[in-house]
Amino acid sequence: IADSDDELVPETFEVFMKTWNDIPVEKRINYCGVAACCRDQFGKRISDQVPGGVFDGGFRELFYKYKFRKEVFMINKTAMMREFPFPEHIRNVLVPEALTWRIMTDKYKLRFINDEMRTYYIDEPNSLSAIKRRSPHSKALSSCLESGNVLNNDLRYFIFSPLYFFRMALVYQSFRPFLNNQERKWVFLKPFAKTFAFPFIFAGWAYSRIMMSRFQKKSGV
Repeated sequence: IADSDDELVPETFEVFMKTWNDIPVEKRINYCGVAACCRDQFGKRISDQVPGGVFDGGFRELFYKYKFRKEVFMINKTAMMREFPFPEHIRNVLVPEALTWRIMTDKYKLRFINDEMRTYYIDEPNSLSAIKRRSPHSKALSSCLESGNVLNNDLRYFIFSPLYFFRMALVYQSFRPFLNNQERKWVFLKPFAKTFAFPFIFAGWAYSRIMMSRFQKKSGV
């Protein structure tokens, strides 16, 4: 998966094909694809190091147990993309791709390699990173979808990254006030996740006011 503001190194597909062929034929049915690392337009690596140089597993384990939390570039089997399509009922908002990748790699393994195959352009005017400059309202749904998904499905990894889960609870409570009625139907917490996030309601509400104030100052509203 690549965006319009990305660039692939010339040998990308050759490396991916070799990596895929290194997986024994009889085991490939258990794999969804191959993932590699990234660098920026100045040649600086922006991905974390893949443990052991090659890692077979899923995003949740790699993220929480091995602290691999930065950009990757991946190629998945067509059958996997059909089995795990991006949500189409949520329109006009950037739904985090990570939601789909986590579910996919819960069922199938992904082979991660340390090679840097994608050039990821940062701080460019047309980069998708410009999303950070949008209003809290426009970021609310995607932020709540991602943080809500983490709280609903990943709390079993709490012991590995407690501060991360506290931050996700704060993010959820901070952006939830900006959701409209329709968006709130798409975002919900399971009972245990709701209990976990409850203590952050006041802090989230306070931070939502701060975010709105900062945005209004920057935009001259």
